[in-house]
Amino acid sequence: MQSGSNHRLAPPQNLFDSYKNILGSALLLNGCLDASSISEVEGYLNASQPATDEDHKCRALIQYLYRKNPSNFIRFLVRSKLSHLILWTEAKSIVRFLGLQGVLYIKWNGSNYECSLHSNRDPSVQTTRPERPRRAARSNYNETKFTNTYSSISPDEPVQA
Repeated sequence: MQSGSNHRLAPPQNLFDSYKNILGSALLLNGCLDASSISEVEGYLNASQPATDEDHKCRALIQYLYRKNPSNFIRFLVRSKLSHLILWTEAKSIVRFLGLQGVLYIKWNGSNYECSLHSNRDPSVQTTRPERPRRAARSNYNETKFTNTYSSISPDEPVQA
């Protein structure tokens, strides 16, 4: 009888590495929209693709689950700290997740990704993409829950009815 560890279905390390490289690319960090930064992201996307039979099975499972309920599956990946698996879903989800809608166009041609500037953008204009608003830091639950909204009344003042 074989142990269960031989049949473990896990995504390869190159998927995680490619995801980290995309997040650290000039396109995402600096908003640099030149051809070299776009081809850099394209290279990382193509490097994330499965290489072995087991990787192809794992990708097929990820795509099956994604297609059953795309929005909830993406939410599950983010909450479970499995965001790197987004690279195995669909191009539109990758663009949306990276915050590059209207900036970058990603096309799957059957064997690899092709990236270009979005068609609605004027390619002669080099602009940086706007910063995504960051959430304000949450304060302590007890500080916000029980704040006194009434004015304080000193014991010496008469109460008005």
